[in-house]
Amino acid sequence: MIQALRTHLGSYVVKILFAFLVGSFAIWGIGDVVRAISNPERPAVVAGEREITANEIGRAFQNQVSQLRQRMGGRFTAEQAAQFGLLDQTVERLVSDALFDQEAQRLGLEVGPDLIRDQIRREPAFKDSTGIFHASAFNQALRNAGLTEQDYVRIIRQGVDRQMVAGAIEAGASAPKALVVALERYRSERRTAETVAIRHAEIAGIPEPTADELAKYHQDNAAQFSSPEYRRASMLRLAVDDLAQTVPVSEAALKEEYERRSGEFQTPERRELQQALVTDEEAAKKLAEAAKAGDFATAAGDIAKLDAESLKLGQLTKADLPAELGDPVFAASEGGITAPIKSSLGWHVFKVEKILPASVRSLEEVHDELKAAVAKEQASDLIARLSVKLEDEIVGGGSFNEAAQKLDLKIIAIGPIDRNGLDPDGKAVELPATDKAQLLKTVFETETGKTGQLVETDKGDFFVVRTEEMRPVALKPLDQVKDQVARAMVAERRAAAAKTRAAEILEKAKAANADLAKVAAENGLTVETTPSVTRGGRSESVSPQAIVAIFQAKPGELARASAPDAEVVVKVKEILPSDPAEAEKEIATLSQRLRSAVAEDLAASFVQGLRQRYPVRIDKSQIDKMY
Repeated sequence: MIQALRTHLGSYVVKILFAFLVGSFAIWGIGDVVRAISNPERPAVVAGEREITANEIGRAFQNQVSQLRQRMGGRFTAEQAAQFGLLDQTVERLVSDALFDQEAQRLGLEVGPDLIRDQIRREPAFKDSTGIFHASAFNQALRNAGLTEQDYVRIIRQGVDRQMVAGAIEAGASAPKALVVALERYRSERRTAETVAIRHAEIAGIPEPTADELAKYHQDNAAQFSSPEYRRASMLRLAVDDLAQTVPVSEAALKEEYERRSGEFQTPERRELQQALVTDEEAAKKLAEAAKAGDFATAAGDIAKLDAESLKLGQLTKADLPAELGDPVFAASEGGITAPIKSSLGWHVFKVEKILPASVRSLEEVHDELKAAVAKEQASDLIARLSVKLEDEIVGGGSFNEAAQKLDLKIIAIGPIDRNGLDPDGKAVELPATDKAQLLKTVFETETGKTGQLVETDKGDFFVVRTEEMRPVALKPLDQVKDQVARAMVAERRAAAAKTRAAEILEKAKAANADLAKVAAENGLTVETTPSVTRGGRSESVSPQAIVAIFQAKPGELARASAPDAEVVVKVKEILPSDPAEAEKEIATLSQRLRSAVAEDLAASFVQGLRQRYPVRIDKSQIDKMY
């Protein structure tokens, strides 16, 4: 719980702004913004005085699904994500946000304008490549998101309020040192072992399967030798990028757009600065005089004991500096040293290393860039109208081909393809859609010979598919997969033989007072000594299964493990305990992790307490109908 809060709050400005672009401001509990642009509906959740609609939950959930698809390759549907519990997690997070908001309000927490301003100015999304904040970028981002500055300030204030409440909870979390040390000893303990491996590939004398055995194995393991369901489909697609290539943009329209967005193409004057900050006015005066007579870095080092790297501020605009510093710094000439300037932090002395004058990119310079942006914007408007026409054609009973002709769209052939996007040769099929998982889902949900519903993607594109043919799952003929069946049977028999032999070696070694080396030599096998390994560690020479067996046995004991390609008999040779005195860094890291775990428990308990103060009612019937 607390980790989720920290993750959201640590970069909440970016996440709030760009989450809005995919329609999920509900993640942050700003129901008033969502309700302002949607029809009112019966709340699916009531948390204290906060009402959360099914529409808000759906938007927040879809945003989470989109983010997971990006990270995991899009191999699952929204329905599958709901089955895995993501929908319930979304509801719980929205409830927690609502409870934290109300608790912050009850406690009378207030966020001052200076903090809000600083939060905005530190946001990377509003800075250029050199790290300079631009008001034009800020205003453009708000326009793109359909937000006013007041809306955005409210979002920030709400996020900071939650951060203050969450921070107070986390501040009380700690992990007992004795527990940390004990866990570190357990995690860092290392062991070595003697091992004997009976590799499957080295097992000889396995008879080739008979024809009857092959036929039986083929039938008994039908799933292993069957082809998946394949489908062929046709698709009509309305894509913003495609339409943008055909939208005419006049020079007059470009000029008008350039003037409207002129602030985006202006770079204010910047200055490359060095700064020495001291607490004493007299020291600041001495430093300024010495810098004027010699080298700034030398003066700062001699008088204020500041190293040269700490003096560099980089390139800043006047707006990047506090008001009391901006005017005198930007009044100085290039190479100049300012007189000492007082602020709430102390006394500042600046050197202006370089002046980079203000500049404006001309219409000619941004012509192509601006034209592409205008074309894409117009294409977005056009695609909305075309999608209505396309849907009318489909709903009105028109044929797939007629719809394509009326809207001048190309029919795109898809498949044969399976649910994983592969063709019968196992190669990935290139799919013409921004959301491939969504397209595959639609193809396999649409009845053969039927046209599906119009689907809108996260990017704002639209598509509709007609499933032309379905080839069901089918057991491949034995003649086609005979060699594959034979290899599978032989591999299975080798694995069974290796397991039997390993069991025999284990019993013989136990009878020989755990002398694994002697028994191995008698059976023509080789004993190898492993490098030292930890419980959770990885080794190129020791399989994970063998590591588990090594740590389950006692010193001198024998055990057996089944790896994917071998059976392994192990004998623990040496235990190397961890020395906490030499593991300070690891202990510190583990202590922080345990502290986070304790903080999560505290946060969960705190939320349960808030549920008592602000009763929560969840209409499960509404949520169950969503997916």
